[in-house]
Amino acid sequence: MIQLHPRSIFILEEFLKTKSVINGNYLSKFANVSSRTIRADIKMLNLLIREHGAVIQSYRGNGYLLEIQDDHSFYSFIQTHHQKNIGNHSDVPIDQTGRVLYILRRLLGSPDYIKLEDLADELYVSKSTVNNLIKDVKKLLGKYKLILEKRPNYGVSVKGDEFDIRSCMSEYYFNRDIHTPLMQNVQYLLKLFKSFEIETVKEIMLRSLKEKDMGLSDQEFENLLVHIIISIERIRSGSVITEINIDTKSIKHSKEYPISCKMLSELEKVFSIHFPYEESIYITIHLMGTKVASYPSFEVASKEETVHHMIEEILQAVFEEMNIDLQHDEELKLNMAEHLYVALNRIKYGLNVRNPIIQDIKTQYPLAFEAGLIASKVISDKINKEIEEGETGYLAIHLGASIERQKKNRKQKRCLIVCATGKGSAQLLKYKLIEHFGGTLDIVDIVSYYNLKDSILDGQIDFIISTVTIDQDISVPVIKVNTILGKDDVSKIRNNIFQQHSGDISAHVKSELVFLQQQMDSREEVIRFLSDKIVDLQLGDTPFCAAVMEREACSSTAFGNLVAIPHPIKNMSQETFIAFCTLAKPVDWGGTPVQLICLFSVQKDNKSDLQYLYDFLYNILDNKSTVDKIIGCTNHKEFNKLIHVR
Repeated sequence: MIQLHPRSIFILEEFLKTKSVINGNYLSKFANVSSRTIRADIKMLNLLIREHGAVIQSYRGNGYLLEIQDDHSFYSFIQTHHQKNIGNHSDVPIDQTGRVLYILRRLLGSPDYIKLEDLADELYVSKSTVNNLIKDVKKLLGKYKLILEKRPNYGVSVKGDEFDIRSCMSEYYFNRDIHTPLMQNVQYLLKLFKSFEIETVKEIMLRSLKEKDMGLSDQEFENLLVHIIISIERIRSGSVITEINIDTKSIKHSKEYPISCKMLSELEKVFSIHFPYEESIYITIHLMGTKVASYPSFEVASKEETVHHMIEEILQAVFEEMNIDLQHDEELKLNMAEHLYVALNRIKYGLNVRNPIIQDIKTQYPLAFEAGLIASKVISDKINKEIEEGETGYLAIHLGASIERQKKNRKQKRCLIVCATGKGSAQLLKYKLIEHFGGTLDIVDIVSYYNLKDSILDGQIDFIISTVTIDQDISVPVIKVNTILGKDDVSKIRNNIFQQHSGDISAHVKSELVFLQQQMDSREEVIRFLSDKIVDLQLGDTPFCAAVMEREACSSTAFGNLVAIPHPIKNMSQETFIAFCTLAKPVDWGGTPVQLICLFSVQKDNKSDLQYLYDFLYNILDNKSTVDKIIGCTNHKEFNKLIHVR
């Protein structure tokens, strides 16, 4: 029986998902191989699937289409041979992103040079393909000021400051899923540590934190655990931090410092290694970047005043730019102040922030994310440091929770929330639940996974809503949802989808700004094309295009599902409108394929509530079927019907 290459499995999966003609260039781009290789793969696939009632037909100028003549025979084959091949190559990535991460992890985990030929053999690709992948690896390393050193006859190796290497490892070295606690990913961790070692590190951390009454969310705990694990592994391999280019005086006087020293002292005994002074500073910095404990008395007043003024400026800017007034939400101010005390430490000490739900935030809360970008700009201007997208996402969570509070219904139903990502996202989940189930919901408490066993459940709650898999014996039903609540999650809790906003968007859609089946090759070309049309209609001025590109530079407006929603970095058009453009084939939009572009522009000095427009755009993002139909549109009448424009 023919054994399928992992790439062939990827191609077959694409046909099964798409169920329409797929362009050969699309397949070669996302498999990161030549069109000739794709043709050879399809030829091999046809040799196999013809015997099972299916064939991949080639259509000149269009692409390939999977045609199934015998459903029973073909899907029986899928369940056996196809699944068997997936299992045989479960560790071999088959897409561009997966391969780049594989190479990056191999390089970060190896103290020696690695030959490109060896990487090619491991990935079942050619050396030229690995050379292309290395370009993306270098870009990721460059974010951490690291380089890839090449040595003839030896291969390549990551070089740079030890602090920066560990920052990169903390982001990319571990397979981490926001919905599964790291400690449950036992098989992966056992590649690095023995089981008793992992449990020992965890116990020492929990004990040390508990003695000082310092509670961390599950995600904060795991982030600190990751840094300690990395420190142990790097010290074992002879890579020790010998210099930290920051003033350590205030760090030594923080309440986090003795906690770090106690943890490291116990770890030294268990692992028979030595943590020098610089390593204790390293761990203290990361502890300071996870939770507010206490600042030296001489810093408290000035820090509180700085943060207070910063929040006032943020809320004023959000009001002026978006006409959303959150300035009287005291809960927001309190939560945001607590967040900023910690976030400013991370920014000050150059710590990378890991935000595993950033794409969900951008996709499902675009309004809150835009408010987060405004907040980041205010902070950046005040401290003269660039704010990472992950930090922007966390700011968006707090602002999004405040926006939801304005719409909430306070009626009750008893349930417990188990959330792993901290207070901000837990509050956002809480108010989203209240919005959807306001007539029947009462949130009794919000707890972390690690503290769940200490919570009293019997007789106090009817069920648990959890963002993580719970493997404990619980006496009440557990409903697992995503941290960013989506339609499927709501259906799980109650067999009813949330209501759509009734606002009519017809006034904001102009037929002169609807372009279907366009042939373009890049994000920049699309933005220039739409901007020129907007200027021609006198809806915007010449700087319009530059303002849209400036917003893209802050964070890609591709939200997944083949959709992008570009817009100017500030309100500058003569009226509020949405321009639409569909493409004959996807283009790369900051690392994400995009085929439907909804350029959204708000009128200068806008005073209207545009929530229904954001709801409309979100509903497009969230509905793959609608997106597919819009992309396939060939005339304006069909398009208007799909987006409900009169």
